Amino acid sequence: MEYIVKRKNIKNMYARLDKDNNLVISAPLFISKKLIDEFARDSYEKLLKRKDKKRKSIYDKEGKVMILGIYQSIDNMSELNAILLKALKEYLNKNYLRIVQMMGIEKIPSIKIKRVKNYLGQYNKKTESITLNLLLGHLSEELIEYVIIHELSHTRYMNHQKEFWKEVSKYCPYYKTYRNKCKKEYVYYESY
Repeated sequence: MEYIVKRKNIKNMYARLDKDNNLVISAPLFISKKLIDEFARDSYEKLLKRKDKKRKSIYDKEGKVMILGIYQSIDNMSELNAILLKALKEYLNKNYLRIVQMMGIEKIPSIKIKRVKNYLGQYNKKTESITLNLLLGHLSEELIEYVIIHELSHTRYMNHQKEFWKEVSKYCPYYKTYRNKCKKEYVYYESY
């Protein structure tokens, strides 16, 4: 079995698959090749199975694309980012102020929309702004509202402590369900 080893100043070994399904092992500096080989054999099949389970799509069986939770025909996939941006902006224009007022937020954070890989939303305390992932545009409006409530709750509680989740639950009582749906339904993909 072939794999890539990256020796680092770490205590444990970690395995991941790169975009071409090559096994990449991060290993401590002084660990034996034999232990790395065993770890690689044990890890590869598990990672492949996990990757297959996670494979999701923004398309339905007819090739339609989900925009704000509704499947639609898109003629030109190169325009998908622009379509998502327009849909999210329209949603925000109709709903952001209502959500802010419902939560009693006095200083309204600005909103940025950006295509990112690692998060759906992020609050920045320094700039008093919220960055939303462009790919949120595929999710339903109730999930987008949950993400906004989550990020606005960070204006009061920066960390995910008990008080933070109480704040979220005041305005989104089913936040646990929505949070799980976001994890299941969010799909990251490379740009068209």
